[in-house]
Amino acid sequence: VVQHQSHALVILLTSQTLSRMWCAGEIASAVFKKVAVVPVAAEDFHAPPGFVERQEQAWTSAEAGVLASHGIALGLISQAYEQVLEMDRVAFNREAPAWQHAAAASHVVSKCRGATHLQLFQQHVVSGAESVRNAVTAVGQAARVGAVTATQATAQTVEGRMDAV
Repeated sequence: VVQHQSHALVILLTSQTLSRMWCAGEIASAVFKKVAVVPVAAEDFHAPPGFVERQEQAWTSAEAGVLASHGIALGLISQAYEQVLEMDRVAFNREAPAWQHAAAASHVVSKCRGATHLQLFQQHVVSGAESVRNAVTAVGQAARVGAVTATQATAQTVEGRMDAV
């Protein structure tokens, strides 16, 4: 999705995002296609020491094969993760009040300069839902219903602000 349809990638970094194959593929594609990347760190995000170095061993051979069929080598994922983890992140507490979500959304919009629409591509463990649109891609992983709802609401806020730009 990112390499063909997006001007920016918003990554909702949670405790699970970087271990999801499709998130890894979108992140690697964005970094190497020079798409603007905006990391948004949820309250449960942390990258343990040595995380990037262990990434190439984290994928099964089947996952590595699927990624390779899309032109994404495991080494590219590690390199992309290194770059993303060095970037400034927008803080996002999914259980915070709506005004804090709105402030985070404004910060995300300011970092997505030039993109005109929000494309929401999130893997939701709870719902399994995917919604696809245009220009800015949001990738993340949320396992709790409340976290999914807060994430969706913030994505809609960002989308509304992008439409107003």
